[in-house]
Amino acid sequence: MSREQKINHIIKTFKNIGERVAPQLLDTGIETLDDLKKIGAEEAFYNIWAANPVEIEINAMYLYALEGAIQGINCLMIDRERKDELQNYAKALRESI
Repeated sequence: MSREQKINHIIKTFKNIGERVAPQLLDTGIETLDDLKKIGAEEAFYNIWAANPVEIEINAMYLYALEGAIQGINCLMIDRERKDELQNYAKALRESI
C-alpha cells in the first residue's frame, strides 16, 4: 500500500481525523486504529508533537480528535471526565516546555 493509500485509509476509518492529522499519524508509525488504541491519545499526540514541535500547537482539541477516533465517536461526545484528563495533559505538556 502506498503512503497516499495509507493516508486515505486513516481518513476513512478514523473518526475525527482528516487530511492534516492523518499524515502526522502515519509519520509516527500509526497505520491502523488498533495502533492508535494501543498507545492512546496522549502518547499519540506526544509523538506527533515531538516530531514537529514548532508546527504543532499543544491543545486539548487535538487530543479530543484522537480520543474520539479511539472511541469511534464524534470528539464532542467524549465524556466530561475524559475531556478533563485530556485538558490536564495538554496543560501539563505546555507547562513542561
